[in-house]
Amino acid sequence: MKNKQRTDTLVIGFALFSMFFGAGNVIFPPYLGLQAGPQWVLAFGSYFIMDIGLAMVGVLAVVKCGDANELLKPLGKIVSVVFFSVLTLCLGPMFAVPRTAATTYEMGLKGTPLDIGPTIFAVIFFVVVFLLSIRESAVVDIVGKVLTPVLLLGLMILIVKGLVTPLGNIAEEPQVENIVSYGVESGYQAMDAMGSLLLTLVIVRSAAQKGYSEQKSRSKVVAAAALIAGGIMFIVYLGLTYLGATVSETYDLGITRVNLVIAIVHGLLGGGGRVIIAIVIAMACLTTAIALISSASTFFASLINKKGSYEVLVTVFCVFSCFISTMGVESILNFAAPILSIIYPPVLTLIIMGFLPRSPKVAMATRFAFIGALAASIIETAGASLTVIPAFAGMGINWIIPALILGLVGAFIPINKNNI
Repeated sequence: MKNKQRTDTLVIGFALFSMFFGAGNVIFPPYLGLQAGPQWVLAFGSYFIMDIGLAMVGVLAVVKCGDANELLKPLGKIVSVVFFSVLTLCLGPMFAVPRTAATTYEMGLKGTPLDIGPTIFAVIFFVVVFLLSIRESAVVDIVGKVLTPVLLLGLMILIVKGLVTPLGNIAEEPQVENIVSYGVESGYQAMDAMGSLLLTLVIVRSAAQKGYSEQKSRSKVVAAAALIAGGIMFIVYLGLTYLGATVSETYDLGITRVNLVIAIVHGLLGGGGRVIIAIVIAMACLTTAIALISSASTFFASLINKKGSYEVLVTVFCVFSCFISTMGVESILNFAAPILSIIYPPVLTLIIMGFLPRSPKVAMATRFAFIGALAASIIETAGASLTVIPAFAGMGINWIIPALILGLVGAFIPINKNNI
């Protein structure tokens, strides 16, 4: 039984890594290294904490509460359903999934003799995603046992080569002023902390299907898998950020994120490196797209509660994502940035509050803290300033103060059956 549990934990951990390691995780760390130059470790730290660090915390918060619905329960039924629906659409067919296809095309085929154009490629990509997502129960095993080893092998070849033979010297000065804020912003755009609420649906369901039906045993397996996934991502992100720093004397911020990665791969591995990175990107983006399409379809199918709705939703989301992906990576990133800046703070607030004991007072505090974080993020995104603590402004976390103040207010509101 212990051997089975170790094997299951490893498979789920590998799958979790692959689900989180998608398009953004390939292109953001090297660009941060380029921006930060000699301060690349600081840039990596702020990015990792706001991205995967919080994502793993999110997984643990969902597991502790039982599921994502329980985590959002303090908001009330209507608000929780609406908010999670918006979150799911952003992580699914609106932003994250289309970005996977666009990144795969631009980094793997664009400008090569095999370039078939973004539209035809998108159709092929999403046909594959559809075929691998349509069997809901097989998603984690397909990702964890088959796709992850290929992805990790390609990444380690690239990182080890960059450590042994760096492409250049790290610049003496960073190319941006506030390294931490750029790390935080990149962490927002990677969307992994948001993704933890959605992807954990698939992971928890997979653990249950493997025989971990009791809450305690299921939580233990998923928590251990989260630590495995977080450890792998720590190593990979650290390596990719360093690779970006090694070309900080060579390139300026005029280069796009995608072209920077292509340049690093070509410099380290030559012309053949394009093939390796194409495989790596394809594996990274496929695993993420499969997981997100499956998770989004599972969530909305549970709302519809009608037989066959999962398969229909997989089809609809794949078609819609295919259309959006033809916009290109930079256009998708620019379009998504303000929306994610609004959604991310209330998500983080829910994750943090999820670790507190469940009670009516905590529920009310969570509701008010959520309102504070959401209002602050809307005001900040609209261009106004809420700077209370300058250091928080520099790190892009101004929303913490309003969330904390309103959370405390909520905690002292008298509880009755009409306001919980």
